[in-house]
Amino acid sequence: MLARSVPLLALLLTLAHPAGVWAQKRSSTASAGRSSLEFVVEGSGGSFEVPVSPTYVTVFYLPSDVVRALASDQENFQINRVDDTVTVRPRPSSKAKRANLNIETKSLRLSILLRVVDRDEDAVSQVFFVPAEEKAVFDRRVAEEVERVTRPLREAVERKEKAIGKLVDRRADEELERRALDRFDVRPLDAIERRANTIIRVKRAAYFGDKLYLFFAVENRRDESYELARVEVIQGDRTLPARARMRIPANGLVGRVDSGAWSRGLVTLPASALMPGQPFRVVFHEPGGKRPLILENLRLE
Repeated sequence: MLARSVPLLALLLTLAHPAGVWAQKRSSTASAGRSSLEFVVEGSGGSFEVPVSPTYVTVFYLPSDVVRALASDQENFQINRVDDTVTVRPRPSSKAKRANLNIETKSLRLSILLRVVDRDEDAVSQVFFVPAEEKAVFDRRVAEEVERVTRPLREAVERKEKAIGKLVDRRADEELERRALDRFDVRPLDAIERRANTIIRVKRAAYFGDKLYLFFAVENRRDESYELARVEVIQGDRTLPARARMRIPANGLVGRVDSGAWSRGLVTLPASALMPGQPFRVVFHEPGGKRPLILENLRLE
């Protein structure tokens, strides 16, 4: 992972002037506890506000050499320019709270409001002015390098995911084959119950490995949809561990059947839970405490 990051770090630190140079300045001159600001300059200039403190110097970094840097209050603010930087510091003995600073380069004219703050931690030690077009070029180069560096890793992850998917499918097929070889036995039931224009049939049961599946169908002749909240399988005084699902599930429900439609479902329970030859019943519950529909006296030999 570290080796893959080196080209990107190199790009960020050495990309074409001025953005790469500013990144180096920021990393080498930032002081602990003092923050920095970066302004994106649209067109040929703009107006900005910078908090400063008499405790330390604030350095302004420009994209090219500074032609002029003048403050409206030269007496209370120390202003110096060197190449593409301007340094600003309110005089410690001054009580002035504000001043305007005008900076000109060959391509930019900036108007900056210097605001003296009471707490040093509210001031900034470095201010970077980035022309919008140069920042766009820099961002595009970074994005291109990120894409170049991460594409092989992304493709490797995609290949791995496909391989894992195939492995999961194969293992699932093997498990189904194992269960089918252990036990596969289909038994007819053909039980039916109806009420209020709802017809439920439990057509057959299937032993598959260590599971027992009860297949049912719901026909809805109501004017409204039929909702199935849960299904119970009861033998004697025992409620067997069972779960149900339908072909078309619904949020918070086992399933829903539209008016005039029908749908299939199944109930899954451990094969060993049901005692052979003993009667059992399957209870279909609607939500809201409505009277359930019960299929009685089912039996598997």
